[in-house]
Amino acid sequence: MALLFTEGVAWWLSVLTLLIGLALYIDLIRMSGWSYRCLIYAPLVPLVELVIWWRGSLSALVRGGIDWRGTFYPLKELRKSRL
Repeated sequence: MALLFTEGVAWWLSVLTLLIGLALYIDLIRMSGWSYRCLIYAPLVPLVELVIWWRGSLSALVRGGIDWRGTFYPLKELRKSRL
């Protein structure tokens, strides 16, 4: 999105960030032996991660806790143990 809505130094920083991320994905693919066609999905990975985090957070808020391996942990208790 930044490539579309910025210019100047901010645009170049966005390009640099994109290239570094792409280089990291290429290294990951090379190390794992996957096909380079996997790079097509690289832009979707952050979006999927965001959806997973938001869904998990909202589910915990709606349920009032987290169900982990058959045991329910109330948010109140989790917050208390953090302190």
